[in-house]
Amino acid sequence: MNISHENVDAINAVINVALAPEDYNPQVDKEIKAQAKKAKLPGFRPGQVPVGHIRRTYGKSILFDEINKLVNDRITNYISENKLEVLGQPLPLEDDAQYSWDYKDNFNFKYEIGLAPAFELPFTAETEFAVYDIKADQETLADRIKNLRRSYGKMTNPEVSEEGDVLYATLKQDKEEGLEKTTSIRTDIVEDAKSRNL
Repeated sequence: MNISHENVDAINAVINVALAPEDYNPQVDKEIKAQAKKAKLPGFRPGQVPVGHIRRTYGKSILFDEINKLVNDRITNYISENKLEVLGQPLPLEDDAQYSWDYKDNFNFKYEIGLAPAFELPFTAETEFAVYDIKADQETLADRIKNLRRSYGKMTNPEVSEEGDVLYATLKQDKEEGLEKTTSIRTDIVEDAKSRNL
């Protein structure tokens, strides 16, 4: 197996993974034998399905799965060993190559990766920073507590509303085909006293 990467620009790179039959066939053969021991197919005793039958019936899907696992593992190890600062997951690039998937193919896969941009912090051990001691006044705290109670408090459905309540209502435009919207209205932010009293 040959795996390498080339930088496209400062934040993009492509990982190339080249697989030869000797790289994947041992894992494929091992998995086919394991499946033969576990398989329960009509006409065969449990665990006695011939390896050749499993290879003919399920071989290509096993081959595909094992190559997929192998490539993912090797890419993960390659990124770790080369200490590549990757953002997100490697994404396979579309390839025009046609494979017969017959245990003899040489595969070449390309994956696009995003690299974390390099930057330097403009600070040193001697850099001084301003530290602000922020204290909330009682009015701000009381207002915040009031908003939290309004947002997460217990909902009731009294017959008459009071000042400061939040009303849930269906608002309908005064037309035959008018707009209709179910919403909430905070009475404490209604500025017009006549509307608020309604």
